[in-house]
Amino acid sequence: MAPAHAPGGGDDVTVAECPICMEELVDNNNRGLVTRLPGCLHSFHESCIAQWFCRAATCPCCRRDMPTYSMCTYPLPSYYPERVITIALPIPRRPQQ
Repeated sequence: MAPAHAPGGGDDVTVAECPICMEELVDNNNRGLVTRLPGCLHSFHESCIAQWFCRAATCPCCRRDMPTYSMCTYPLPSYYPERVITIALPIPRRPQQ
């Protein structure tokens, strides 16, 4: 899998760890697949960002509001350059408590 990049004004910075758990940002059995958010393109372990979205509807890095849809990631064959595909499905937002 290619390293995830954090978008920015000018030079992009390679992200080597999940900003939530601070562990290495790779696909593994403990944390699951790497998920890239739409819009801001920040990357996280699937399980880390799923827990985050139970508490907030924003990106943990840039606080950008996330669209009202769910993301699913699936591993792809080794010959596919990105090795991960993201599928977005419309769902209603949870009411804030």
